[in-house]
Parts: sequence; C-alpha cells; structure tokens
Amino acid sequence: MSNQEAMFYPQETSRRQEGMGEQRQIDPREEAAYAEGYGVPGAENIGEKIHPVEEQRRSQQPPRQRRKHGWWIVLLLVVLLFSALAGGKAFFSRVNGVENRDFTLQAGQQAPHLIVNNGAGDVHVKVGNTDSVHIQATKYSFGLLPTANATVNYQQNGNTIEVTSNIDGVSFLNGADVDLEITVPAVADVNIVTYGGDIDLSNVNGKLDLKTMGGDVSLSNSRLSGASQIHTSGGDITLTQTNGVLQVETNGGTIRAENVALSGNSSVRSSGGDISFKDSLFQGTVEVNTSGGDIDFQGTLAVNGDYTFHTSGGKVTLNLPENSAFAAQLETTGGEVNNEFGSNVVGTGPKATIKASSSGGDINVRKGR
Repeated sequence: MSNQEAMFYPQETSRRQEGMGEQRQIDPREEAAYAEGYGVPGAENIGEKIHPVEEQRRSQQPPRQRRKHGWWIVLLLVVLLFSALAGGKAFFSRVNGVENRDFTLQAGQQAPHLIVNNGAGDVHVKVGNTDSVHIQATKYSFGLLPTANATVNYQQNGNTIEVTSNIDGVSFLNGADVDLEITVPAVADVNIVTYGGDIDLSNVNGKLDLKTMGGDVSLSNSRLSGASQIHTSGGDITLTQTNGVLQVETNGGTIRAENVALSGNSSVRSSGGDISFKDSLFQGTVEVNTSGGDIDFQGTLAVNGDYTFHTSGGKVTLNLPENSAFAAQLETTGGEVNNEFGSNVVGTGPKATIKASSSGGDINVRKGR
C-alpha cells in the first residue's frame, strides 16, 4: 500500500484487524483441542473441522423438513369421488333387480291412460300390443355405499295404470334410480314426471304431458290429440314427425324439430338455447321465443295464421317458399333486417301474419331455401 493510500485507509485497516481479533478470541485449550481433532487419532486430517461453538449453533437449528405432497393425494381422491358421484350409473353401478308387470286392458272402455311418477331415472315408452300394458323396471344403485334403494309401486284402476318409484337412503356417497321400459297400445294418453332422467316416446297417439327435472325429452312419430305439454328444466327437446297442439319449454337447452306440424295455440320456448325447425308446418297461432339463442325456421306458414318469433340475444332466420303470402312486421334493436322478398307484404288473398323481432341480432327472411 502506498503512503497516500495509507493516509486514507488507516482507520479502516485498523478496524478490520480489530474485528478479526475479536472473532478469534477463544480459550487456548479449545483451540488446541480443535487443532488436534478432539483426541481422535487422525481426525486432525479428516473432513471439516467444526469449531465447538459453531457445532453447538448448528445442533440447535431445527432439521430441514421435506415438502409433503400428501395434500395432492387427498385432492385427487376428492376429485375422483365427485366425478364418480356425478357420473351416477357410470361409476360403481349395480343392478339391484329387474321387475316385469303386465296389465290387461278392458275392452269397450276409454283409451288407456298411463301415469308415471319416477323418483329418478329414464322413462322409455313405445307401442306394442293393443290389449295390454307391459312395464319393465330396472333398479340401479351406485356410489361408495350400498345403502340407497329404489322401490316401484303399481296400481290399475280400469284402464288407468299408475307407476310410482321411490328412492330411499340417498346420501352424499350414494344414490339410486329406476329405468322404466313401457309398452302401450298405439292410442294412449301418457303423463310422465321424472326427477332425474330422460324421457323418450315414439309412435304414441294421444294426449301427452311430459316433464323431467334434469334430462332430455325426445318425441317421434306421434299424433297428438288435445293440448299436450313437454317441459324440461335442464335438457334438450327433440321433435320428429309429430303433429298437433303442443306447448314446449326448456329452461336450459335447445329445441330441435324436423317434419313437425304445430297447430291451434302452440308455443315453443327456451330460456337459454337455440330453436330450430326444419321441413315443418305452422297453422293457427304459434309463438316461438328464446331468451338467449337463435331461431331458425324452414318450412311453411299457413295463411290465416298468426306467428310470432322473438329472441332476446340472437338472430331470427325464416326460410319460406317462394309462393308464400304474408304480412310481416320485422324489428331489431341491435342488428339488420334482410328481406329477400323485397316487401313486408307479399302475395294476394289471405295471408299469414308474421311478427319477428330481436333485441340483439339480425332478422333474415329468405326465399325458397
């Protein structure tokens, strides 16, 4: 170090030396023992020599703990459990029994009337013999504990057949339901309520009242007599080759119809999905309404009828024949109006009255598509 550097750094050098001296102030006996390896032969040349004070400090520190991953395993088990319970019969499913019942119908009386109240499960109705009603009930239980149980009660009063299922012992870890396969004559009135499944009817002619709280509804090849109703709280509705007066409503799904003829005072409503009709016919007074989807109609609107199409969150598209006759009122607050007929009044003589509106989309009237 030069003389000039010594002039600037003498105090700092002194402090470092003093500090080093303070760090090395230990008992000479401990220093000798440290240097000699604490009396262990050869220890003075092996490994790291740890000063007794440093050794004591290290011994007082808590041992390092490895990261525990047990909570990941618990989380995985919880997810699998919820998946199993949500899957219902897809997981841990057991068939607890199959029941078959036959009911003979009385000739010369009113048409058969089937009443079904299913606590949980699917209901399928099809056409069979003309003089009897056959019911097959398949009972399931599912979940981790086999405590849930389903019972089915049957009752006949004349040509009225009642089927009621009850579900007992349901808990967080288990459940049960009943699937019903029912065969009826071609002409029959049918009332069905199920609280957790699908409803499927085909080739049934009569008055229908179908309700499910958590599934889809399918109706095909049926002719309705009287005002019929279809309602689901959480599924889709499919109509195929069906005609008559019908009230259709879903609170959370789509409505699809093909080769359907609605007449009288009919209505089709969805609270959160699209509504579509293909190759269909409207007669009388028909209202189509959705709160959150598109409306697509392709077919014929008979003259002298009143037809309303409204959506609060989508577009309305009407595909009509070239020879259509109508007087239309087309309104939208958030889109455009496109009318390929070139006028809102088309044809001569009797006309169909059309009201189409949207709160957030386009109105399209197309010709011959």
